[in-house]
Amino acid sequence: MRKTRRSGLETLLLLTKIFGISFTSGVNLYATVALVGLAVRFNVIQNLPEQLHVLANEYVIGVALTMYVCEFFADKIPAFDSFWDSIHTFIRPFSAAFIALMAAGDASIVVKIIAVLLAGSVALTTHTAKAGTRLLINTSPEPVSNSVVSIAEDIGVFVLVALVLTHPFVAASIMAVLLLLIIWQGPKLIGFIIYLFKAIYCKLWSYVPCENSVNLEIMPHSYDAYLNNILEGSERVYLTIGAVFKGSKKRSGYFVVSARRCIILHRSWFRVRHIEVDLQDILRMTFQKNFLTDRLSFTFDPEKQLIITLFKRNDKSIDEIKNLFKSLGVEVVEPALYPGNTGYEPAG
Repeated sequence: MRKTRRSGLETLLLLTKIFGISFTSGVNLYATVALVGLAVRFNVIQNLPEQLHVLANEYVIGVALTMYVCEFFADKIPAFDSFWDSIHTFIRPFSAAFIALMAAGDASIVVKIIAVLLAGSVALTTHTAKAGTRLLINTSPEPVSNSVVSIAEDIGVFVLVALVLTHPFVAASIMAVLLLLIIWQGPKLIGFIIYLFKAIYCKLWSYVPCENSVNLEIMPHSYDAYLNNILEGSERVYLTIGAVFKGSKKRSGYFVVSARRCIILHRSWFRVRHIEVDLQDILRMTFQKNFLTDRLSFTFDPEKQLIITLFKRNDKSIDEIKNLFKSLGVEVVEPALYPGNTGYEPAG
């Protein structure tokens, strides 16, 4: 009985260390491998699985340190860091799973399967969080944030690897909390990544010469059918365009303007729904032109505002949108009229 219990504790300790190493591998694989290898080589830590002692090989450490230096500089370059992360989408999780399989050694097949699944999924989760965060940071115009976040990641990896090697259960507790935070914010991060790729796609298409405006964008059948049901008689539609909007919560869908109202079509619980505002209730529309997207801000009263983010199509289309609202009697304000204005936030 005593031997069985000790074996169970050893298995738990093994999985705990695999969890920790996989977590940091998803953020910085090369730093993790180099730190573990150096710790074993210089006898800083003793209680590692025997199979991981291969990481102490001088060639393994040398390659890991070389690749870490490459990643150190790659992480500081805006846009290139996202390209680097995209390549490592395949490298980090598979490497973590391989290290876990190697660390499992002569453990039972059940333990090996658990170790590989745990390592791969944890590394993929932390890698996705890192890559998504970098995409978000790259939307800012200055490069300093890339360097600050990169250095913070490196320091975090060093500290967590040291904890994994010396106090694995403490490290596992900290990482479990961080993992839950990542999973909690995961849907927002994935939504942002999808939004960013769509914005880039539309921006690239905006460079293609186009004689006609694209104000009447073709919508999916479900949206088109829903719109036809809520339009009244011969109500004319001037604009349909893909957009992201912020009201009580952030949604994506289509922005539609007719002769008398603005309509926002969005999907909620697998059904198309809509929000509408009469043009006569709009006090003003503020237009802000950005690099990837354009923004329209509608003010209904001093404390109520609706922000629409439009994906780039072409400049002719944007000009027509502004002229459209002017012709419908809506006051159009350009941020350029206010010196020093670089953006806006919802009123109140």
